[in-house]
Amino acid sequence: MPNANYDMRRPSATSSNTKGGNTASPQDEIMEIHSQVLEMIKILNRMSAILEMIETEFRHFGSTDYADTTIYIGSVKLPAHKLVLATQSEYFSKAFRSSFVEGETGKFRFENGNGHAYWRVFEYMYTGKYSESPATGLAIEDDTELMRHARVYSVADMFLMEGLKAKALVEFESKLTKFWLSESFLECI
Repeated sequence: MPNANYDMRRPSATSSNTKGGNTASPQDEIMEIHSQVLEMIKILNRMSAILEMIETEFRHFGSTDYADTTIYIGSVKLPAHKLVLATQSEYFSKAFRSSFVEGETGKFRFENGNGHAYWRVFEYMYTGKYSESPATGLAIEDDTELMRHARVYSVADMFLMEGLKAKALVEFESKLTKFWLSESFLECI
């Protein structure tokens, strides 16, 4: 690993750096910097490969690969990954660290509320966004355009996900300008 204290400034012709008692020439200094840059590129390439593995293996929404917990939304079974859930939600982090039955068994059941809202929250945990489309496999009716963002906000609040709450609020406000004179507006109050 390269020394973090190296000087990245352009070497001057009057440089007084020494190696082994000899004065280093500007070309030697350039070669040293070049070597350090190449080492940094190798490190960045390794980090990129690790991030790609996480993206394709651990953050694949609905994937059974490496799944170590299960989410039940009504009758729908969603394979999940503790690493993703615990890093995205303080609710799940606490559940896995404590003696909650769900954390110990790795099975979480969500029967109350609209299942589509839960689906969207889990989708967000894996992808950083959630869709307007209804969840596949859920036999219940989806929310209206305004209500779906309000319900996502509510589930995000339960799961202690401040970033998702902010996103759902922005989505709700943008839909509000379009639907403020509709029945769905009254449903949200």
